[in-house]
Parts: sequence; C-alpha cells; structure tokens
Amino acid sequence: MKEMMATKRQRSIESAKDTPACKRQRGPKVVIPQLTTKKPKQKPKLSDMCKRNLIVALTDRSEENGKMTAAQWKQVHAQLVESLFARMEDAPDAPMPTFDGAGWLNGVKILKCNDDPTRKWLVQTAPKLEALWEGPSGR
Repeated sequence: MKEMMATKRQRSIESAKDTPACKRQRGPKVVIPQLTTKKPKQKPKLSDMCKRNLIVALTDRSEENGKMTAAQWKQVHAQLVESLFARMEDAPDAPMPTFDGAGWLNGVKILKCNDDPTRKWLVQTAPKLEALWEGPSGR
C-alpha cells in the first residue's frame, strides 16, 4: 500500500513539473454580435419647425444688449393692445392676432405667436409704435 501511495505521489510530482502551474486554458473566445435596436433619428416635424419661427423678441436697440425694463414693457404692451383694438375696428372679420405666452430672457421680452399672421402683424406693428421713452428705436 505504501508503494502505491508513493507511486501516486511520484506521478503527481512529475506531472506538476512538466506543466507550469497556471489556470486552465479555455477554448477560443467567440464573440456573438449583439443586435442593436437604435432608433433612427427622426426629422423634426414641420409643425415643430414652424413653431420655432413664431417666437419674436422685442428689444430696445438703444440699449447695448437690447434689454427692456418691466416699466418700458408696460408702455409697449399698452400700445400693442391699442393697435389690436384699432385692427378690430378696421377689419372686424379679419382673424385676430393671438399669442401663446410671453416671457423674459436676459432682459429681452419674448412673445410666442400662435400663427404666422400674428407674427407678421407683430413684426409690422412694433416698429411703428410711437416713441415710448427717450431713445427707443427699432423694437
């Protein structure tokens, strides 16, 4: 029995000397391509592109950055409202300019028009407003 154990040990020692001690070798690495389901970039809708062009910035060109104070905006707003009423009296059947909101961006008044006729009306009307304060030009 001792001989058998010694033989086994001997074989174990000899096999360990023949091969270096390292991790077992695995088969060749196989890369399985993964299917990607990327969504194609969608082109912007025409309605979205048109909406971007319906935003108008009212600026005071006498100021370096075009900024307008809230008090100055009130004066501009009052004259725009008067212009709307004048338009209603002149052409009651014509579609009325409508807006989808207003806000401020870095001291510049931003108006969002609902449609292109409103934007055109605003672009035509704003430069014609009477002098509201000293120095305003080309709103």
